[in-house]
Amino acid sequence: MVVKLFDELGPRYGARNGGYLRILKCGFRDGDNAPMAFVELLDRPDSDVVVEEEAVAA
Repeated sequence: MVVKLFDELGPRYGARNGGYLRILKCGFRDGDNAPMAFVELLDRPDSDVVVEEEAVAA
């Protein structure tokens, strides 16, 4: 995990001063009422976006 952080993600976000994550609160978990959130890295590779667009078009 640490190797991926420094070898892949570090160079990808080297030019950014901040704003690496998008955090969306998604309510509370059933059972223990713990707060939940969806955490997403920004500037993902374009291949993920293409797959999502194809799934919507199908």
